[in-house]
Amino acid sequence: MGAGSYYGEKIYWRTGNFKNSLIEISIEKEKGTLKDITLVAVNEVYLIDFPENECEKKQIGVPLFMLDGNTRNGFCDQIIDFFVYLSSKDITIKFQKEIRPVKCVQLGRVRFSFDKEEKLICITVFDLSDYEYCELKAGMKIEI
Repeated sequence: MGAGSYYGEKIYWRTGNFKNSLIEISIEKEKGTLKDITLVAVNEVYLIDFPENECEKKQIGVPLFMLDGNTRNGFCDQIIDFFVYLSSKDITIKFQKEIRPVKCVQLGRVRFSFDKEEKLICITVFDLSDYEYCELKAGMKIEI
């Protein structure tokens, strides 16, 4: 995500392989603020703790996004495989392998990690309840 054009009140950045993995992040068109995250489909889930990487710069607040690429009908689609790591404590969605985060923005229980070019590389939701953990496993069709 970087500079781009906008359509409507929200823009949706969608990524995955668009066959069996897809995540949508909706962004307010004027300010670039995060509105929603929807994990639509997951190809593969790793049932392990994802090792937390230390960030050089940490902030508390709402992350701001700008989109790279074409935005048509309110969507900016990029084919990028992502990886999902689920433990009883958290879920992590990693967009780039083996890239160390430079900047992290924490919004409640959600941390967004960015690389040196300010591209989103990881989203982690912490402190999952037992109910949330079971719902995630059921939604991703993982045997309970």
